[in-house]
Amino acid sequence: MNVNEGINLDNSNKNTITGNTANNNTTDGILLTNNSSSNKIIGNTINGNGEDGIFLNAVSNENDVFVNRAFGNGVLPFFDIENLGTNNFKGNKCDTSNQPNICN
Repeated sequence: MNVNEGINLDNSNKNTITGNTANNNTTDGILLTNNSSSNKIIGNTINGNGEDGIFLNAVSNENDVFVNRAFGNGVLPFFDIENLGTNNFKGNKCDTSNQPNICN
């Protein structure tokens, strides 16, 4: 329960975020900004955040977002997983996403 994001990568590359719980933060559960690329976000639980569960901004690309669970984040138009850019998504479970095939 943080005042802002639970986890924030800013201009960070080739990191692994795995096995974390990012719940009930006032903004995003997991946020990647400013060219944060080639990261792996795997097996995290992200629920009940004030804005997006997982947000990757437009200049954060080629990230792998696999097997995460994200539910009940924000209110419309916020998303459980929001993808902008060229990122890879597989096996995520969530209610809402801004692109098809991010959650199943």
